[in-house]
Amino acid sequence: MKVLHKHITTILIQSSWVLVMSLLPTAKSLALEIGSNAVLTRMENARCSLLLSVGRIEGTAMPPEWAASGVKLGLPLEIQFKNEACAEYEMNKERLLGSGKPSFRAVEVLTEPTITGTTGLTTVRVTPGAYGCDLQQVASSQYSFRFFLDFPEGAVRNDVELPAERIYFLSSCWIDDPEAIGRARTRRDETRRALDEAREE
Repeated sequence: MKVLHKHITTILIQSSWVLVMSLLPTAKSLALEIGSNAVLTRMENARCSLLLSVGRIEGTAMPPEWAASGVKLGLPLEIQFKNEACAEYEMNKERLLGSGKPSFRAVEVLTEPTITGTTGLTTVRVTPGAYGCDLQQVASSQYSFRFFLDFPEGAVRNDVELPAERIYFLSSCWIDDPEAIGRARTRRDETRRALDEAREE
């Protein structure tokens, strides 16, 4: 899963969550017609665990002083994709989530993540966001599944800083496409290995 925010040249966040699902419609044409709604229906009230790992990535344009110590800022989160409209009208204007047809739905934060740094234990404030789905590739029945969460106060651990802003999570899902699902699972396993290595540092 890709994770984006405004200072993309400064910070790269890795997430361990990858969406893999298989829907079985009666015909491919029907799947394409109702695809986005079908994906959103499958996600209604689903709960997911996220692990954000914020830290320095070699070979990028990050400032030399940022996260120079090699420390990682890890944020475990539990979220739920709700079957209801997002909390604020302004959230429906987030074009990065897709066309908004059907309307974006709410993402609820179920836990309060904490981090431990030089100042001790700190709770990171995360507020509800929204999610949406759009068709990406007709031939492979590939859909984009995207959501965001707001970090109104940001987070800091030693010399690693997550700015106070909106964080976007970008993923893909497929309808009854075993090969594409296999590739997604491979990326998921690679991401998990990278996160395990980050935890050990």
